[in-house]
Amino acid sequence: MNLYIDTSALITHYIAEVGSEYVNDLIVDAAVIATGLITRAEMAAGINRLLRMNSISKDHYAIALRDFRSDWKHYERIMISEEIVARADSLTCEYILRGYDATHLAVDYPGRTLSNCLLYLSPLMQNFVTLLKKQA
Repeated sequence: MNLYIDTSALITHYIAEVGSEYVNDLIVDAAVIATGLITRAEMAAGINRLLRMNSISKDHYAIALRDFRSDWKHYERIMISEEIVARADSLTCEYILRGYDATHLAVDYPGRTLSNCLLYLSPLMQNFVTLLKKQA
């Protein structure tokens, strides 16, 4: 299985939280793990935010960041083009999404379907994905 994963799902692979076991199972089973290039900066920011909020220790922070940076070369990184950003622009307005959530949804990944696109979804995003499933 090929898997496209966004930052909010990928971070659970490095920081244990609700959903980590599910994400880890999908990652283990995936032949290819793809993500948008913006995920690298989002992951560093997300792990750093957890440290600032005292949700993880300094040691856990260092290990999670080190492991992610080490694994980065194994992920298929999708370049964020002007076309993807334009699609994300439309998605943010039509479905009231945050910019990076819309950008991840706008990434055009060969063979990508909703069943292999893992996004941790806010209620607004869940409504969007439900709509896409109905259209598929």
